[in-house]
Amino acid sequence: MEEHTTEEKQFRDVEKLPGPSGLPFFGNLLQIDRKRFHLQLQEWSERYGSIYQFKIVKNRFVVFSNPEIIQELLRKRPDYFRRMKSIESVFAEISAGGVFSAEGELWRRQRRLILPAFQNSNLREFFGTLITITDRLKKRWENFSISGLDLDIGKDLMRYTIDVTTYLSFKYDVNTLENEGDVLQQNVEKILPAINRRINAPIPYWRYFKMPADRALDQAIVKIRKKVDEMIQVSRGRFDGDSNVHKNPTNLLEAFLSEKDSGQQYTDDEIFGNIITILVAGEDTTANVMAWIIYFLLKDQEILKKMKDEADRILGDSEQIRNFEDLDRLPYIEAVILETMRLKSVAPFLFIEALSNLKVHNISIKKGTNVITANQVAALQEENFTSARKFYPERWLTESRPTCWNHNLKSFMPFGGGSRVCPGKNLALFEIKAVMVMLCKNFSLLEPHNGEVAAEEFDFVTSLTNLWVRLKPLKDK
Repeated sequence: MEEHTTEEKQFRDVEKLPGPSGLPFFGNLLQIDRKRFHLQLQEWSERYGSIYQFKIVKNRFVVFSNPEIIQELLRKRPDYFRRMKSIESVFAEISAGGVFSAEGELWRRQRRLILPAFQNSNLREFFGTLITITDRLKKRWENFSISGLDLDIGKDLMRYTIDVTTYLSFKYDVNTLENEGDVLQQNVEKILPAINRRINAPIPYWRYFKMPADRALDQAIVKIRKKVDEMIQVSRGRFDGDSNVHKNPTNLLEAFLSEKDSGQQYTDDEIFGNIITILVAGEDTTANVMAWIIYFLLKDQEILKKMKDEADRILGDSEQIRNFEDLDRLPYIEAVILETMRLKSVAPFLFIEALSNLKVHNISIKKGTNVITANQVAALQEENFTSARKFYPERWLTESRPTCWNHNLKSFMPFGGGSRVCPGKNLALFEIKAVMVMLCKNFSLLEPHNGEVAAEEFDFVTSLTNLWVRLKPLKDK
């Protein structure tokens, strides 16, 4: 029997941590509600504390919701922790293995190419196109507002974000806002729910037989790949027409093609996987943040008025942001965005896996142990944010926040942390600000006629489905 020193005996094994009781063989599998998994993790954190464990069949998970520990874990990536192996395999099976699911040197190599696309210097050059796409959304909403019809606004926000992401990353104007029934918009939205279903499945059943949802996913990937091949051909045409593109690629797709042509070992599947990664991440996360903002604005019209007042002060009579510098001159609108991401993080937790035996806090983590960082939980605790469950944008404005209020920024992690922090965070904030300014300068928000109620769901990201609204033009008032 292995001997333990006195120091080693201080550490607790994961199996001895508190957590929900389960059944033989199944563990806690039958207690898991996939669509509200993020809320279950939150409820269990409140019941069992900031460190607890649960089990799904043979897989045991340890959950951390203490912000200091989470920050420590995120800093240890990618050398001591990786995403769970099941995430990498599920992405790879649908040819979506990109920078999100890559690990080690492959991740470093791909991230090196992706980061420049989202740097502020590139975003500044892209600003004019961002506003053009925002104007398309404005025109679309004007048509709905004149008709008086209810609008499934979440669908439009998805169209907007996929148009922005596709043009910035691949210099391809897919224009789903003006072209109904686009292949990308219809099929990209099917990917994250399928990934979430497979990652949380106790057995990989789809490798042996396909259910209707699995066949639908296969068909979606085929259609997306055909569209992506078309985008690649457009980029190839620019290569043939301008030799300088090889030396100075202007977007992410050109960067990958240039690297491949220069002898780097990028396969077609790697290029396709990164395109899928950028499309999915750029569409779902940002669109859902905007949907949550609109949800809160419907509940509190005074906040919408304050946003409009600020936009009027900064932009005057302009119906939209027209100068890149104005994106940083909207503190109240930014506060609304930050408060929304605090209360309703679209990435409420991360699945990671230990790459070696190590000690975390006073817990002994063995190689291969599944770890969940419950980032969202920390942001909803009173010790980190006073009146933590209240939607109060003023808490982000130093001059408005009571000096006695807790405001722990270490517990606010909407874009993750460490070396694998989301590279697209600046683009996301720019998109959201552009749309919110356009909204508050041109429309009032009304409850829908149809009485539909929005629903919160988890499908790898936290989404708000069935968000119907009515838009009324402000110029009619």
